[in-house]
Amino acid sequence: MGWDRYDSREALAALNRLYRNELRLMMNLFQPSVKLMRKVRVGSRLVRKYDTPLTPLDRLIAAGQGEPAKVAELKKLRERLDPFELAHSIERQLEHIWGLSNHRQSPKVRSPQRQDDLTQGEREALHAVSDILGVPVYLKKQDKTAQRVR
Repeated sequence: MGWDRYDSREALAALNRLYRNELRLMMNLFQPSVKLMRKVRVGSRLVRKYDTPLTPLDRLIAAGQGEPAKVAELKKLRERLDPFELAHSIERQLEHIWGLSNHRQSPKVRSPQRQDDLTQGEREALHAVSDILGVPVYLKKQDKTAQRVR
């Protein structure tokens, strides 16, 4: 959700709805992941060996440890759902949630510093460089006039 602040009850409810419903279904039924099987040291390198990408439901089916009735129900659910429609629904909910963020409490984006807003130390450093190089240094101000650094 980024750096935004979500501190209202409505934002909390929207986040909980997203995690309990569409996002849970997408991640468990359609989103494959890889699992680390082993690490092998080859000289000074560490080589990682991964299993083939499978969804959590496929891993449960392959393990054969799930309750057969619930596994069959999850398979039917996966067949009924459209992953693209599910992704579209998740995007719509995320846009709604982003609209609920508290922008007053979120970190502010700093605007770039203008050239005529130099600190005294920066001005002194430019003056020293100007003296060393024997070249005058001018800064362009917002009103398009140039000012010599002194």
